Amino acid sequence: MTKSVQQWTNPFYLSQFHFAYKRLVLPVSLIALLVTPSTQALTVAALSDSFWAVSCYVALTLVIYHYLALVVKKDNALTRLYHYSRNYQVLFAALLGALPG
Repeated sequence: MTKSVQQWTNPFYLSQFHFAYKRLVLPVSLIALLVTPSTQALTVAALSDSFWAVSCYVALTLVIYHYLALVVKKDNALTRLYHYSRNYQVLFAALLGALPG
């Protein structure tokens, strides 16, 4: 008996139990936590706290990015260092790559 025939004839073949919809675990879990009255307040508080923390982080890094953009527009030692040194260009690119967006 071949493997594919065995898969269809045996109802307990192990390869049929693969987890196909991995992306649904988080939304289904969140919906279940929000629907359950005992976990609803805790879930809403955790979600709002995480949203606030991420929003503040993104706002702070955007302020840093725009400040650096203003500094780079001007002719100063930092811009000369950036334009004439390949090693520092890599450092500046790594710093800008660490910022979100």
